[in-house]
Amino acid sequence: MAKLHVATPITTGPYMKWLTARYPTVSIPLLSILASWGLAFPNNQWPNLYTIYGNAIDDAGNSERALRVYDSAIRLYPAAADIYLNKGTTLLKMKRYADAENIFKQGVMINPYLASAHYKLGICAMQQGKIIQSFFTYLYYLLLQPSGRYHGNCNHTP
Repeated sequence: MAKLHVATPITTGPYMKWLTARYPTVSIPLLSILASWGLAFPNNQWPNLYTIYGNAIDDAGNSERALRVYDSAIRLYPAAADIYLNKGTTLLKMKRYADAENIFKQGVMINPYLASAHYKLGICAMQQGKIIQSFFTYLYYLLLQPSGRYHGNCNHTP
């Protein structure tokens, strides 16, 4: 693995100062690595960066802050369905089923082939007592991913 030379203009310049001020909990070496990957300036990979950052914050136990990161990402990249999936997953984890359902619906409107969003939409429906809707979203998930990650879970009840 190649060593990263951290004293480059990108890692010491005004952009890095802005990044460290904007994301104080992210380490300088991580920001340097992101810069070396071409993520120093907005490009088509930034929705993924927001998703990874939001997921890391959520995994660290700060779901409310993760939701704010996802909201920022949605404002910047409204057509990135994966951001909706991750925001909905955070809401689902927080047991805010109605909010999560709305977010998953927005995500599948953008990308109807996002199988995990259909599965999680089924969980939201089931938790709210919407058994028929849950059945159909599970069925659609199984049509998209017959042997997918959640295929064995599509027959559970609350």
